[in-house]
Amino acid sequence: MYLYGCGVEKDVAKAASSFDLAANHNVPEAFKCQGDAYYISLDSKGGITVQDRLKVAAFYSTAVEKGVTEAFYYLGRLQHCIPGLASTAQNCFQAGAAKGDADCMAELASFDSCTKAAEMGSILGLHRIGGAYRTGTRGVEQNVSKAVDYYRRVAELGSSFAWGQLGAVHEAGGETRNHSEAQAYYENAQKQGLPKMDNRKNYKEYNNEYGSDFSQVHGYYRTEAAKGDHWALYNLGMLHLEGRGVEKDFAEGINFLAQAAKSGNKEAQYRLRNLAHPDLNSYSSDKASGNATLFSHRELYPL
Repeated sequence: MYLYGCGVEKDVAKAASSFDLAANHNVPEAFKCQGDAYYISLDSKGGITVQDRLKVAAFYSTAVEKGVTEAFYYLGRLQHCIPGLASTAQNCFQAGAAKGDADCMAELASFDSCTKAAEMGSILGLHRIGGAYRTGTRGVEQNVSKAVDYYRRVAELGSSFAWGQLGAVHEAGGETRNHSEAQAYYENAQKQGLPKMDNRKNYKEYNNEYGSDFSQVHGYYRTEAAKGDHWALYNLGMLHLEGRGVEKDFAEGINFLAQAAKSGNKEAQYRLRNLAHPDLNSYSSDKASGNATLFSHRELYPL
């Protein structure tokens, strides 16, 4: 109750104390809750390092050892964000899936696993199916219309992340490109608790002045970025990823996003997480050129 403010004022410290007491009495679920509380307390302070993630992982590992099936998923997600532990994360998901955890099943590579997870009631499974159709991965052909259908289903279940993905799909181009709809979806995402999703911040203002000349927009962001504007850094990253006003350069785009993320830009952190996940990476065809650059910034990915 205290951890999420259910019926009482949110108080992570009180929640942690209660979980510690329960863990001292060897209540298995308490160890998973200790991990949750520790992670939330760190996140509220504005940043989580690899060392912090390892500490949280230790709580989840203990919960797994004590038979808490759902802890497999949280442990796997943490391991995925720690350099060198990607294969360990997959082993963790496989172990959780074998014990019947639907979210772990959704993280496995096959489309059938995602489908089975969705049939078991996993919202993550539905989301992964949408991601597979969006990018043509997991053995299915790309089908943006189907992706939108699945993202809508997840969004209607209250997922802020799905609202954000609907915005990204309508922003990305092709038949679905519609910036006004994208902005509406981003606003819904923000209402549901996702960090601000307007990754065209200031584009409209400068388009009024420069029209479609993104090279001039790029020059403006360069000037503002030099002054330390994290949104300018973020937008420079997106321009390089999309090849607007500059030659498309995945590695350079990631570098600018990382600078923005280190400056506290939550949207940049969110984008780095998306780019790190093959299902959600709409720039996957360019990824080989900047893969090492991306994964060198794993500590910036939010869980």
